[in-house]
Amino acid sequence: MKEHGPLAGIPPEFAHVEHPVWDVIAPRDGVGGFTPAEFRYPWKMDARFLLLLYMMRLDAGVPFRLTSDHRPPERNQAVGGASSSAHMEVPCTAVDLQVLSNHERFRIVRTAMKYGIHRIGVAKYDADTKTGAGIVHIDCSRSLPPDVCW
Repeated sequence: MKEHGPLAGIPPEFAHVEHPVWDVIAPRDGVGGFTPAEFRYPWKMDARFLLLLYMMRLDAGVPFRLTSDHRPPERNQAVGGASSSAHMEVPCTAVDLQVLSNHERFRIVRTAMKYGIHRIGVAKYDADTKTGAGIVHIDCSRSLPPDVCW
């Protein structure tokens, strides 16, 4: 399958504990970034994907609250994830982000599309209809079909 999206042609690279990406994407001067503590499995994440998330977070101008990143198969099954979920790929290029309003959801989806993300999911799990709470899934899977939205 031909690679698509912003990571096409870029070799996967684990964001191991001493990878320089963690310094690049660290929060600074009150501006949002990411720390390994925000991820359940930080060392299973793709370093280039983390850099992309960081740039998107700054551009979107809304918080990126991580609710899911890499999932081992048993965890994916426990949370009801798809049997071919991008969350199980390693290094992982998938996250779910909690949104607290329709405005945040729109900003994240618009920014994801601007950055060439070809796989986006939007859900209102246990959402408060007044606030628009829910999640936005974004991923740059190298093996799953591109140009999908759910």
